[in-house]
Amino acid sequence: MVKWIAWLNEQMQQAIEEDDMLLDADAIGIEIFRARYGDDAYHKRLERTKKHGIKFIDYPYSGKKNKNRYLGHVLIKRPAA
Repeated sequence: MVKWIAWLNEQMQQAIEEDDMLLDADAIGIEIFRARYGDDAYHKRLERTKKHGIKFIDYPYSGKKNKNRYLGHVLIKRPAA
């Protein structure tokens, strides 16, 4: 196990030497968001974060909240015995 951890640490150091952006969690989050949701959603979120004065990743959601998506307000009844 010690050898495995040493190998992983070595791989991590090599990756960071090749691309130091790996140390910036916000930059990685932005790249993941852009790859997942596309350029249009990226630019919309960028405008919203500038408008609200918060970090890109700290913005709570990328679009309007759809209250119908969440089942927290639904009361589930058990069938009568």
